Order: sequence, then structure tokens, then C-alpha cells
Amino acid sequence: MKYSIILIMFFTQLSSIQLIEPNPAGRTAIFIYHSGKAMVNENRVLEIDKKGELELKIIGISNEIIDSGIQINAENYILNNFSVISDFISEESLLQHFVGSKILLHDFEKNEIIDATLISYNNSKAIYGLKDGVVVNPQLKPIFPYIPEHLENEVFLTTSGFAETGNGNLDLSYFTMGLSWEAEYHLVMIGEDKAILNGNYQIINNTETSFLPAEIYLIASNNSQNYTKPIRVMHKTASRESNNNSSEVPRTVEIEDVEIYKVPQKTTLNQNSTLNANFIKKTQLSMNRIYSAKHYTRFDKRAGRRDKNDNWNSADLLLVLYSSEKLKVHLPKGRLNIYENKDDLNMFINEKQIPKTSMGKNIQLKLKPAQDILYKFTYMDINETKKGIFVTIEAEFKNLKDENIFVNWNENSGSTMEIIESSVEFDKESAFELSAEIEVEAESTRKETIILFTPKRD
Repeated sequence: MKYSIILIMFFTQLSSIQLIEPNPAGRTAIFIYHSGKAMVNENRVLEIDKKGELELKIIGISNEIIDSGIQINAENYILNNFSVISDFISEESLLQHFVGSKILLHDFEKNEIIDATLISYNNSKAIYGLKDGVVVNPQLKPIFPYIPEHLENEVFLTTSGFAETGNGNLDLSYFTMGLSWEAEYHLVMIGEDKAILNGNYQIINNTETSFLPAEIYLIASNNSQNYTKPIRVMHKTASRESNNNSSEVPRTVEIEDVEIYKVPQKTTLNQNSTLNANFIKKTQLSMNRIYSAKHYTRFDKRAGRRDKNDNWNSADLLLVLYSSEKLKVHLPKGRLNIYENKDDLNMFINEKQIPKTSMGKNIQLKLKPAQDILYKFTYMDINETKKGIFVTIEAEFKNLKDENIFVNWNENSGSTMEIIESSVEFDKESAFELSAEIEVEAESTRKETIILFTPKRD
């Protein structure tokens, strides 16, 4: 009778634990941040047959769930408390499985591998049969031939609460590491004034969890938190559910102070997988290459001595892409691969990280200094008077290209400057900065001079 009561109590306890599995028919939404962090929202079914105290075991969640930020709400369940349980494969569970089987033992001291049969494992005591006899708990490391399929790492939630009879929805929300995304752009420069831009996004599931088809939202944030877990080699592909009525380009969701891109199709993210999809279709843009030669003017006798060299400098190259009228979306930050089209072949020349660019603004990129547009500045004369200092500067520009180009000559100083005489026309950007646009013919050198004055301070 006593044993019957115990068994009844045991089965009563088992019946009060209910398994809550993922719901393929429910709504799942995943918000993925650049930082490698994501928020998962799931809608699951909770069917209650009997009113009263009830424990839930919620399975099918990410193995990299973050303990904080978890929310569980149900229409027919009053939650008292919950816990995150990590049930990982252990040596003990493997020993229990391989009782009666052959395994290997590693002797670290002798650096030997020994054939053995695991005779029994009970109360943390392992008994092995070796060719020389039987040993108990040897100081040797067991090596298992494989990992049994029924043994797997599992992370789940357990809850306790009070249930009401009936069917209802259980809403689960939690944060996880291991999901991230990034934007990648490709720019092909054609000649001096045209370029082709296209882009794609890459979603990375670096967890051991596969997610049901979900609505995916990409959050363009400047979150400085970095995902530091080593990246594993991706060996599976992610799948997308087709939707003939949707566009391939993610739709921008307008929320104040946050940029969110909604992927147009429901997406299945398999464990250890990546998804690459089109973000910007190939778009031809007008382009301007701006070559810049900058010089800092010094109004002292040492300036001429510092500038006594005959070395040519490479002009800085800035690209301006006139995208404001062509691209009707905000561009998230990402990696830009730059190519030059030569003889109908796209040659890779540079890689840049570009910041988020708001819709309606042109894209500006600073590239490596141009090797075929050169310049040098020389102090020709420095004359000091009672009123101030006069400086004469000669600028030389060399164009190695087979076509005419324009160079922006920029003069700036820590002192106020006035133009006394100049061979070209300058715009006065401020009291400390001047600029002029110089056209240099193909395969030629052009020289220009300017005389600047700065008054002495009282």
C-alpha cells in the first residue's frame, strides 16, 4: 500500500509538468542587431485540461539565450517564477550510455591509448575490462567513439504557476547571442563620371538552434557591443519562404530614432547558417572624382626651410555618388567593395566601411591617395614687415592621366589670411581657409602662385 501511494504521488508530479513546443502555425518575429544580439518573439499554444498548479517546460529555444530580458505571458496561466536550464552533454551521461561497449582510455603519463570495455558505471564508479584484467576508476581519460543521437545539448525554460482550464496563447520573448547581420555593397566605377552600385545583406545564425519561419527585422544600430564568440565555419544554407507579392528589397519601418528593415519574406534560419539576399538592385549613379591637394600655410621663417624638398605628393581622392534621387531607402552602415572597370573587367581596388547614409543624401567616400595626380608646394619668398608677413607659394600639379582633370587646391592656416596676388581665382571659405579649382591637362604639369598676407598682432 505504501509503495502504491508513492507511485501515485510520482505520476501526479509527472502529470503536472507540461511540455510547450514551438508552434509552426504561430507568429515568430526576430529582431537582429549588428552587435550579434537578437530578440526573439514567439507565439505558442497552451492547452490546459485541469485547473490548478502547473509546471511548464518550454523547449526549442536558442542555446545562447541571455538570462535577462525574458518575458512569458499567457492568457490562461498565472506565472509565479521561471528558470533557464542548461542541460549539456556530460562525461557521466556518456559513461552511462556506453556500459557494455568498447571504448578507449588515454594514459597521459605514458601517452598511450588503451583498448577497454566499460563493464559498469554506477555511483560515479567506472569499472573497465582490460587485456590484463579489471580496473576500477583508473586515472585515465575515456575516449568515446561517437556521440549518441539521443544525447544532445539542450537549453530550456521551466516555469511554475497557476493554470486555468482551456486553450490559450503563450507569448515568449527573449534575447539571444549568436544572431547578427551586416550589409555589403559593391561599387563598380566606369570611367570618370559613372558607377554601378548594388548591395546585399547577410544574416548569420551562429547558434546551434534552428528557428521556425519567422518575420525578420534588421536593426541598423550603432550598438558598440561586439559578439566575441569564435565564428564557426558555416556549412548549411538558410532557406526563405517565397512570396510572389513581395519585393526583394527590405522595407524600412519608420520608428523615431531607430532604423529597422523588414525582410520581405518569412525566413527559416537553420543552425550554423548564413543567408545572403539582395538589398539594392544594380543602380547606375552619376559620380564625381574630386582630387584634393591640401597645404598648411606657415607665416614664419622656418616655413621655407621645412618645405625645401622636391618630392611629389599624391592627391587625395574623394568620390561623390549622386544617389539622392536614385536610392529611395536609408542605407545601413556596412562594407563597400570598390572596383574599377577596365576592358569590361571589374578589378577590385579598395574596401571601405561606410556609415549609415540617410535617404535623400549623396554618398561620399574618401579613397586612397591617387597615384596619377601629383602635387607639391614650395615657399618662394617670405617677407616680414612692420604690418605683417607676406608669403609667396608656388604650387605644381602633375596629371599622369590621358584626360584632363580638376584638382581642388586648399590652403588653410592657423592665422587669418588675405590674398595679395594670385594667378588663379580662390574662394574664401573662411578667414583661415581658401580653395581654388585647377584644371590640369592630360599628361602635363601646371604651375600657379599665390601671395598671402597675415597682419601682425598688436
